[in-house]
Amino acid sequence: MRIAEVNPQPDWALSIVAEDGRLDLLDVAPCLDDKAFEKFGSSQNIVESCGCNG
Repeated sequence: MRIAEVNPQPDWALSIVAEDGRLDLLDVAPCLDDKAFEKFGSSQNIVESCGCNG
């Protein structure tokens, strides 16, 4: 599958559109507790760092 578009959604979800038109929703909220996000400290800091409206 090749990704054509990714759009942020409320409640830490991503809307993913494939080149063939398939649409899926990925909930990234469980990933926020991962070590990769530790440096941000909180979800609000992630929002401020990326300029998104998580």
